[in-house]
Amino acid sequence: MKLKEGMVIHCNTRKKALEFLKECYKQGIYLADGCPIGDAIYEWYDFKQDTCYLLELRDDKIIIRYANKKYYMNKGHTIIDFDDLFDEKKKKECKVYEMPEYVGNKVKKVIINEPCVIVILNSGEKGIAKCCPEDEFNEERGYKIALERAMKEEYLNAVVRQDTIINQWIKIFENEDKYKDLIF
Repeated sequence: MKLKEGMVIHCNTRKKALEFLKECYKQGIYLADGCPIGDAIYEWYDFKQDTCYLLELRDDKIIIRYANKKYYMNKGHTIIDFDDLFDEKKKKECKVYEMPEYVGNKVKKVIINEPCVIVILNSGEKGIAKCCPEDEFNEERGYKIALERAMKEEYLNAVVRQDTIINQWIKIFENEDKYKDLIF
């Protein structure tokens, strides 16, 4: 999530405040007085569960200011709850599970990017399961469906390969019958 000037983020726990301040630090946003992020967490105790952080533009840099939630509400700011801000980030994160060789399974990789699960087999076939918007996403169910679709794809490809081989042999035998009289 790209943090922007004018955002007011409400952090109702010290842990959320620390996570928010770390994200600010990663994006090059610092406290107004220049004090380190580690010291800033003590400021959370001033207002505790009512602590809000404002991202303000000053001298072409975005800085962090903090105050009570009521203060920013009275100033007319829209307050974004920490959970709402960072849930969007978590939805965009994609989980990728590489299966180690010693597992001995057919599955090479599993990719979970809500609402979609992709299973890639060692043979290269893929199975995809996507959750409908009105349904609740379930990783395990998505994995099972995607795995079955990948296995079905692998089976169908094997059947097509076998059919191709069988058809080649049939042609050879048909030609053999035509030339049988000439050889013997």
